[in-house]
Amino acid sequence: MSKQTKIEEKFNPELIEILGINIFKTNIETTDDFIENNKKSSGFEFGVAQSMGYNLEDKRIQVRMFYNFEGKDEQHEPVGLSGEYGIDFQFFIQNLDDFVLKNAINEVEIHTVLASSLIRIAYSTSRGIILEKTQGTVLNGAILPVINVFNTLNQ
Repeated sequence: MSKQTKIEEKFNPELIEILGINIFKTNIETTDDFIENNKKSSGFEFGVAQSMGYNLEDKRIQVRMFYNFEGKDEQHEPVGLSGEYGIDFQFFIQNLDDFVLKNAINEVEIHTVLASSLIRIAYSTSRGIILEKTQGTVLNGAILPVINVFNTLNQ
């Protein structure tokens, strides 16, 4: 049995608890042209990034998600509408020790099985938060796209 299989067998989502969610940044900007000409956005170009911190002693991991988006018209040109969100997630992982790895220079890393699962939880929760928070605004309920979370792990 490979080491990868052993770690995957130890993964149990029921041992993950969300301790808190905090929106630490929200910003919607429009240009005068957007407002004066009552322009509409036919879609958005999105960007996403994340950072992760941990406290091994308390078995906690913090995932910070950063989102930016820009409204585009049918020709994919900017319409003068943009926004940013930052959302912080605090997790408690009962068996965190099972997913802590040391790299070649003795730095601590969190195994991708756990890291990607936490990012999935944070991203999917963020999708709902951002949709709800942008209802009734000029963003008109921005829906974040479905993504491959492994792409954010390498940022």
